[in-house]
Amino acid sequence: MDGKITAIIVPKETKGYATPKLVEKMGMDGMEVADVVLQDVRVPFENTLGGEEFRGRTFKTLTTEIAVGKPGIFAEAVGPAQGAFDMTLRYDKERVQRRNFCA
Repeated sequence: MDGKITAIIVPKETKGYATPKLVEKMGMDGMEVADVVLQDVRVPFENTLGGEEFRGRTFKTLTTEIAVGKPGIFAEAVGPAQGAFDMTLRYDKERVQRRNFCA
């Protein structure tokens, strides 16, 4: 394969496939993230993602998809950031730091 990267599909039932623990994270609870352990896993050639024409092209595809997905991830952060800003502004306007007793 001349050192190029090829993506494969590994079914969860495959012997040697394990996800020992889920990663705890803040927010985005609907998307699970876990360590994936592959120990002596064997998959058939048919499990090559995209078939023969995509062999050795996964790195380019992956970097392209990451570049396309980043704006969506950034957009997901705008709402919570705006909410935090609004709460901070409201608190800042209501907060009394010290009173002027000399007047």
